[in-house]
Amino acid sequence: MKHIYTLVILLFFGTQQVAFAQQQIKVTGVVIDGASSSQEAISGVSISTGGKAIGSTDRSGKFTITVPNNASIIFRSIGHKSVTVKVDNKTYLSVTMSPTSEMLGEVKVTSGYQQKTRAT
Repeated sequence: MKHIYTLVILLFFGTQQVAFAQQQIKVTGVVIDGASSSQEAISGVSISTGGKAIGSTDRSGKFTITVPNNASIIFRSIGHKSVTVKVDNKTYLSVTMSPTSEMLGEVKVTSGYQQKTRAT
């Protein structure tokens, strides 16, 4: 009798894991600059979902990520407005990002080298 209960419990948890695995979806796509008339791709765009970074675009603006099939994906890039896209079981996304008019306030450049001087 104990073996039957153990088998039922194992089957129950095993089917739960399979159901969870089926909820993930592989999404590919490209991120395009909306200001460019030639549809230029944007490289280095940060991709996140649920507050967790999950990837970025490559040199040609393309990406491949695995997310839950109902996830909302956030695309961020310096100089562009953030874009949120709902996956809804889509396997390919073409995301257009528009430029932002915000300017950086101050840029500070430092180097890691200092020259020592001694007074004699």
